[in-house]
Amino acid sequence: MKISATPADSMPLPAWLTPQNHDALVTLMRRYYAGRLDYENLGPGFLGAYFDEWSDRAPGDAVREPDIIGAADLYAMEYLSVRIPSAAGVEFLHRQSGELSRLLVQIPTEVDLWDMDEELYAGVSQLQRKLREPAGVAYVKSAKIIARKRPRLTCVFDSNVKRAFGIRAGSYLMPLARMIGRDGLFGVDSA
Repeated sequence: MKISATPADSMPLPAWLTPQNHDALVTLMRRYYAGRLDYENLGPGFLGAYFDEWSDRAPGDAVREPDIIGAADLYAMEYLSVRIPSAAGVEFLHRQSGELSRLLVQIPTEVDLWDMDEELYAGVSQLQRKLREPAGVAYVKSAKIIARKRPRLTCVFDSNVKRAFGIRAGSYLMPLARMIGRDGLFGVDSA
């Protein structure tokens, strides 16, 4: 994906996110995912790079269920230095599992962020509100759980993203989708 100079829609761009920095940005992404790209020769790197796939490739683990929040999903939060409180885990794995699965089923797994529309955004928002009901699960933790379950459609939001883009929680997903969409900064071609 090559960066184009088309302006973004209602989302401020960090000064470093420019077409002139394309090669440097690719280098940073490769460095972040270096250990994951060479799974057999794990070396130093960023543990967060394993967040969305670790249980898919680890020996002895079951295949991930896209519409069920399981223990592996909660453990994956540790790769992002996030701890889900035990009481919230009980809610997600037991008491609220049926409702959370019902909400997940309504959000397709094969849709990319740049194809998000208002209807999909509403579904993600509804799931996020439900995930924030237990004590100790605020916006950042719920966003990371959703990013784990729908990695093509949503992305991790945390203090680093907030600082880099100068945005607040809850205001980034649709503007980001527009920014990287076909008519946005990145001019993604979904074909």
